[in-house]
Amino acid sequence: MNLLNAAEVVYLDSFSIGIGMTPDHKPAALILSYDTLENGAELAIQATSIRLDGSDLRLISAAGTVVLRNVGQAIQDGAFLKLPVVVLDPERERESEITLWL
Repeated sequence: MNLLNAAEVVYLDSFSIGIGMTPDHKPAALILSYDTLENGAELAIQATSIRLDGSDLRLISAAGTVVLRNVGQAIQDGAFLKLPVVVLDPERERESEITLWL
């Protein structure tokens, strides 16, 4: 099954994503806030792989893809480093870590 062609694709222009740092100030992960995803939050937390397409970050799950449009240069740099993406859902106290980059 080609996950890039999964059923649902959600494009988002508004979201909150940042870079988590180690105690010695090195980038450790890209952190995405579930509650800032207007649509596609469940797809994002179920994602199993990530892909950077130009300035768009794709979170890919078996059910569909969430496309974060026009992520900033610092996030793109983190993607080039293949940092894991952590999706945090503080309301339900859950998180997922996506480490597979395509």
